[in-house]
Amino acid sequence: MSIVKLQGFSLPAAGQNFSAETVSAVTNLLNLGEVSVSDVSSHFKVDPSIVIMHLTGRNPDGYTNETLTQADGDAMNKLVKAGVASIQDVANYYSAPVSAVEETFQTGYNYTPAQMSNARNGVSINTVSDTTDAITPTQDANPNTGLRGSEESLNTGVAAAINALNASNTQNSALLRKQYEEGLATATNQNTLAQGQINSSTAAGIDALNASEVAAAANLNTQTDAGLLDAQNAAARARGDINSGVASGMMGALTGNILAKDAINTSTQRGLLAAETQAGVARGDINTNADLGLNALNSGLDQARSDISTSFDRAEGMYDPYREAGTNALGVQQALSGALGQDAFNAAYNESPQMAFLREQGMRANLAGAGATGGLGGGNVQKELQRFGQGLASQGLQQQISNLSTLSGQGLNATGSAAGTATTGGTNLANLEAARADAGMQSYSNRGTNLANIASGLGTQQLNTNVNQGTNLANIESEFGAQQLNAYTNQGANLSNIASNLGNQQLNAKTNLGTNLANMNITGGNNEMNALTNAGTNRANLASALGGQALGVSTGLGNTLFQNNASSANMVSNLNNNLGINLATGRTNAGNYIADSENQTATNLANSYSNQVTNENNVINGQRETLVQLVDSGYINEAQAQTMFGEYISNLEMSRGAAASGVPNVPIVNANYANTIGNAAEAAATGYYLGGGAGSTNNAGMNFSPVQQPSLSANIRNVFPFNK
Repeated sequence: MSIVKLQGFSLPAAGQNFSAETVSAVTNLLNLGEVSVSDVSSHFKVDPSIVIMHLTGRNPDGYTNETLTQADGDAMNKLVKAGVASIQDVANYYSAPVSAVEETFQTGYNYTPAQMSNARNGVSINTVSDTTDAITPTQDANPNTGLRGSEESLNTGVAAAINALNASNTQNSALLRKQYEEGLATATNQNTLAQGQINSSTAAGIDALNASEVAAAANLNTQTDAGLLDAQNAAARARGDINSGVASGMMGALTGNILAKDAINTSTQRGLLAAETQAGVARGDINTNADLGLNALNSGLDQARSDISTSFDRAEGMYDPYREAGTNALGVQQALSGALGQDAFNAAYNESPQMAFLREQGMRANLAGAGATGGLGGGNVQKELQRFGQGLASQGLQQQISNLSTLSGQGLNATGSAAGTATTGGTNLANLEAARADAGMQSYSNRGTNLANIASGLGTQQLNTNVNQGTNLANIESEFGAQQLNAYTNQGANLSNIASNLGNQQLNAKTNLGTNLANMNITGGNNEMNALTNAGTNRANLASALGGQALGVSTGLGNTLFQNNASSANMVSNLNNNLGINLATGRTNAGNYIADSENQTATNLANSYSNQVTNENNVINGQRETLVQLVDSGYINEAQAQTMFGEYISNLEMSRGAAASGVPNVPIVNANYANTIGNAAEAAATGYYLGGGAGSTNNAGMNFSPVQQPSLSANIRNVFPFNK
């Protein structure tokens, strides 16, 4: 593709769209495959994705599941086959991996390796001719004839390029000298004008400075006088405000003093009356509660005495049976001991229930034994009964005396316990009476103490109230005196400060006035000196810049001429070297081609005719694609040569304008004549080769007609509307 074909189209003005003519013309170029998406994007400064979207009408969301949709694949296939877009352009549009896009074209559209190579480089893919149109190369094929034609074309093109270079060097040298002379004259004129402008502006600046100095001095004097007058007026107003404030403060303090005294006296009387009233209430409460407490105490003591007496009576009654039993046992014990006589003993012993029972039981036993043996009336029985009775009497006596001792002891203990209980009851009753007496005495004593405390507290409160009243009145009088003293003192201090500040303000105003006037005079002198100094400096800088510009132009001219001569020599040398290299490369390629042809012929003879036809078609297509690339390279080289020549002319104009504007040491950009001549020679050789070989037949019988870029059908053109 060649961006040169878009040079005639310019960008629209800001805020406007492309014209219909531009859209139509660019669309035709795209449909003819003469420009690519990247060419349009670079020239018109638009994103390639915008161009692709408007060409195909497909959104960049057609890449799903790691593949393109059928519709997106068909649209992109048309662009790639025509050479309008490359595989990389398609991958960038869909934000898809390049490998995935290549897989789509290889498997979905059966691209061969050669076609994939063209698709990667953005070169159109030519349809392979039918086998009936294919020309089978023979073993007699010899590419040397075509090679000699290429060598003659290269020699002719190199000679023409050298002649053109010499003529261009001569023309450029004269042009450079003319531009140097014009630039030097322009720089001199601009220097003279600049010196005049500096002198004029310096003089005007000094006059303006003097005038501003005079005006500033007058303004300072006026403002100083006005400031002094304002300070005096403010001081007078401040004195009046201070005096008025002090008088108001004194009146307020006096009024507050009187009100405070009245409030103290009133509150003191109210406090004394309330204290006396509360003291009377407290006396009545104390007497009433003391009487109630004594009554309750007496009632409780009487009830306690009754409860104690009842409890003691019940306790003594519980001891009575034991006491009576002990007393009876003591009488029987005395009788049995013989202390009361024989009769008493006999009565006590014989009449004892125990002895009667034992005697009866013993006699029954002896009589029963004698009856069994038949000796009831014998003397032995009587003796035995007597002996039994004596033993029983002795034994029973001691036993009875022991039992009576136990009963008498219990009676003695019961009597002692009853005596102790009676003693405890009397003691408790005596303690209750003593507690009643102590409680009564304590109650009356506390009543007297509380009444005395109330009277004493009332007296203390009255004393404290009178003392506090006097103290408060004294504090009020003292505070009022201190307020008066502070008011007069502050008044004097404020008046003194106002007078002192007024004096300081007047002093500072006059001092600042003198300082400002002195500073203005010094500043005016410095400004005038700086203006004169800057004028001289500017003149010196202009002279130095002028000399530098003249030196730069002369040096640039010399460098340019030197570089032109050196470039000419280098280019001649490079052309000769390239000629030798091209000849050697041509011969090498010819030998390789002969060897490849012989090998291919042997292979074709060994293989089937169908494979031979396929290989021959691939060779023809490769040669055709090579020629297409040569044509494109010629266009590109020609465009680059024109572009570089335009850049050189533009740089010369920019240098001349910079020198005319007074900018020193402007670098002069030199064109790369070596690349330019090389590109021109290559373009000439390619054009001569293509033009001389058109319609001719080489030894192999191959007809190389002028290459035509494939055009898209009318239907495809309708799919590719080009809009911004």
